[in-house]
Amino acid sequence: MSSLTESVYREAATLPLKDAAFELWRYKYNFDSEELPPRPPVDLSDPEVSRHFTANFNESYRREREQAHDGIMFDRMKRVHPRASDADLKQAIKAAVKLHDDCDRYFDRDYADFAKAVEQAVAKARLANPGFLETTYRSAESNLLFLWK
Repeated sequence: MSSLTESVYREAATLPLKDAAFELWRYKYNFDSEELPPRPPVDLSDPEVSRHFTANFNESYRREREQAHDGIMFDRMKRVHPRASDADLKQAIKAAVKLHDDCDRYFDRDYADFAKAVEQAVAKARLANPGFLETTYRSAESNLLFLWK
């Protein structure tokens, strides 16, 4: 396990459930690359393969978010909060994924001021997703900065 993922796991164990879930979801792809077998390469030079891949990717992306609370995220949360009830863990994961997706949804891609667009997206997402720590909302801003830089 890399020092980054170890650090995120350690930090998540100290956070309330929703905030821990957000941090784990934020670093989901780091964890996936370390904990899951690699996916086979896809040759996208063939237009038919490319169309099929895109269609499957979109469905997989949607399903991954809808079912995050029943997948590997649940196992990761159970690892850092073993005493929490399954229902509380699942609710925290759903809340974290919603905050993450709302930040992205509210981000204005036609921005004139990048930093302001990030700030406004998280402010809107915060209104729709109360109850996270201030540090989590700042983490959401950092995540948007990273994703859309």
